[in-house]
Amino acid sequence: MVHTKFKHLALHQGSPTQHRGSAILVVIWSLTVGVLIASSVQIFAYRQAVQGAEAVQRIQARWAARAGLEQTIAAMADFTESPDPNDAWAMTRAFDAVADGQTNNASWIIRHHIDGQTYLGPMDEHAKLNVNGQARQFLLFLLDSPPVGVPEAIEDWIDEDDEITGLVGAERDWYNGFENPYDPRNGPIQSMAEMELIAGIDPIDLRGEDWNLNNRLDSSENDALMTLPADEPDGILDAGWSQRLTPYSRGWGATLSGLPRLQLIEVLPEDLADRVKITTSQAEQLIALSQSDGFSLETLITTPINASGDDVELLTDDEIANVLAECTMFPSYQVQYGKLNINTVPEDLLSDMFPDDPMLVDEIIRMRRQSQGITSMMELLDAPDMEREDVEQMSYYLDTSSNVFTISSIGRSDLSGLEVEIIAVVDRSTLPVRILEYREE
Repeated sequence: MVHTKFKHLALHQGSPTQHRGSAILVVIWSLTVGVLIASSVQIFAYRQAVQGAEAVQRIQARWAARAGLEQTIAAMADFTESPDPNDAWAMTRAFDAVADGQTNNASWIIRHHIDGQTYLGPMDEHAKLNVNGQARQFLLFLLDSPPVGVPEAIEDWIDEDDEITGLVGAERDWYNGFENPYDPRNGPIQSMAEMELIAGIDPIDLRGEDWNLNNRLDSSENDALMTLPADEPDGILDAGWSQRLTPYSRGWGATLSGLPRLQLIEVLPEDLADRVKITTSQAEQLIALSQSDGFSLETLITTPINASGDDVELLTDDEIANVLAECTMFPSYQVQYGKLNINTVPEDLLSDMFPDDPMLVDEIIRMRRQSQGITSMMELLDAPDMEREDVEQMSYYLDTSSNVFTISSIGRSDLSGLEVEIIAVVDRSTLPVRILEYREE
């Protein structure tokens, strides 16, 4: 009986059915692991492929945006070298022609938004008041109820001394009192974002709805509270103070002849006479006059020339226009801050600058709406009741051309619609054209 019992146990422990069940479990486990590994590899490969495709599309979009930027810069350089002196809108039309374009598998669009409308091409920085220039006196009129002390704080940020302007300015001691202290620049403001460092300036007042300062109405700036910033979904970009102020515009620079601007402090009389179409005697007297105290080119509008000699004729209006367009009182290394372009400055800004003379503003608007625009400040003398003294005063703040533009070029991939934006501030006051500020989003 014992022998039979052990024999039975041995047969039971070595059952083929049990081994067969264990093998099936091992196979199933192996297959499961294999499927998981294969799935993981496929998911990883798919993700890599998607990321690779997205990287390619982003590169395509980026270089399309860059192509739009380069096309605009090329148009700017070409027009600077070969301008149309009889058409103030010629360069704007050249910008419009390259505001849209196509590359392989991508395209670009260049737009800007102002006064509730979207326009082709870059934003003219000379349509804004340069906060570094003489026109700072208009700040109180242009800013929408600025906090007390802001104009004085801006003046203190720019001036070189440590004396507080008025009773509410802010100098070094005020900024050094912060937990993270810093000094005022005591020099010209370099960017719009820098203005947020000035005492009393709130980024919301400065940027408004244009949170990225690209001068165009983005979808995130027209969706109420769905995304930042908070905005009114009315299809209009309220850019706060940034739609009226700029630190970027540059003066003088490009001429109507395409030649470098003549510096009266060092030009030869023969060269001056040849460029502005006057006699050598007139050129000699103009050069001598430029060395006297208190003289500026704008004074020629009311005092055509110091005609102390009987043989020297007064400058005509056309000759004065040529002098203003081709000459400068300053050396090339000295930065001159840009004036407002009378052709592009918004109507409401003009109205705020000349609140007591609405008829003057209406006449300027009428003249600049002509097909060629206003090509010289001397043309304003053709307006009814326009006095030379009025034109001279306006010429200190207004001009008829622009040097600096902000280009917002968006490249878009044709395959997925992925977008890359390049924002560049470009200056044509010297050649080659310079990029003052560059960023990608």
